[in-house]
This record gives sequence, C-alpha cells and structure tokens, in this order.
Amino acid sequence: MDLYRLVLFVRKKIWLLMLFMLIGGISAAVCESFTSKIVYKAETSLYVIGNNDVYLSTNDVQLGRELIGDFKSLLLSRRVLMPVINEINKDISYTDLSKAVTVDYKDDSNLVSIIVVWPDINQVVDIANKVSRSFKTQAEFIMGGQVVNLIDDAVRPKKPVPSNRLLYILIGTFSGAFLALAAIYIIELNDTTIFYPEELEDSLGLDVLAVIPRHSLK
Repeated sequence: MDLYRLVLFVRKKIWLLMLFMLIGGISAAVCESFTSKIVYKAETSLYVIGNNDVYLSTNDVQLGRELIGDFKSLLLSRRVLMPVINEINKDISYTDLSKAVTVDYKDDSNLVSIIVVWPDINQVVDIANKVSRSFKTQAEFIMGGQVVNLIDDAVRPKKPVPSNRLLYILIGTFSGAFLALAAIYIIELNDTTIFYPEELEDSLGLDVLAVIPRHSLK
C-alpha cells in the first residue's frame, strides 16, 4: 500500500473522518450522561502502630506498617462493615458498601486513609466515620490492644466527584477516527483510480510518454 496514495485518499475523504469523530464524541458523551451517577467522597485517616505503649520503638513502627496489609482485608470484611450497615441503613447491601470503601496508604508510612464514595451526600460522611470506628474496634479486639488511632474524621464534601465525561469524549472521538481511517483504507483498496504516472507504469509495465496536466477552466 502506497502511503502517499493513502494520504491523498484521506484528504479526499476528510469529511468522512470528521463525521466519524463527531459521531464518536457525541455518542460517548450521551452514554456517559446515562451511565454515570453523581457520587460524593469522604475520607478519614488513621495511624497504625505495633503496640499501645506510650513510647514507640522502631520495631513498633515497622510492625504497624506490616499490619496495614492485613488490616486492609479486615476493613472490607463483614465483621467491620455489617455493624455499619445495621446502624445506618439495613437496606444497604454488603456488596454495595464494600465496593464503595477503599484503602489508601504508602509503603513507607503508617498513615492509612479510608475513602468512601457514595451517592448520598447526607450518608457519605456518616458511613466513612462509622467504618473507621468499626475498623478500629475490630482491629484492637483482634490484636488485643490499641493499635489504631483516629487522626481525622470525615467532613462533608462541598461538591460531587468530578465525572470522566472529557475522557469518554476523547475515547469516543479517537475511536471514531480509527473507524473512519479503517473505512477509508478499505475504500481505497477497492479504488482503481490512477493518481500519478508511476502507478500506471507499475501496474501495466508500460512507459508513460506524456502527461496532460489538469487545468481549471476558470
């Protein structure tokens, strides 16, 4: 496939490329508006240590970091989340709540953030705070001591979580461009038009003696 010929063909069909890009972008925006939901985010922070002594050693801090990995699984367990559901709203399912809760932490830190993303702005703060306290209670019951300290409670969010509409539109636009280029490529494969003399020589094996230039009558 001659790249120059393909470029010429794309230039001739540029309207098709623009049309597919426009359709792809609009379709993505419409799909995002129907499928996305308005959600709010609340976050609490905790500090995990190795024991409940007043004076902490390096080993205590290191042990706390090692416990964070285990505590992440504990946080999403029914033992932690079911008391929250029973206290807030028994109609909330465990599956929905476990999907709404995430844990964020760094390997070199003992700070843990519990993040809750929820569609009800009036419940998201209450859920985040109650999940943190339930987690603290269960972790200390299992470890037999105060190993989790609450640092910050969740605060009421001022606005919902930003949507991914722009990303959807970009993906839809590029997808439309890809489909348009594929369609143009297929059309070009089936086009037998001779664009320049070299094509005639390659296809027929004949030398071109003369070329009549194309001129506008205006």
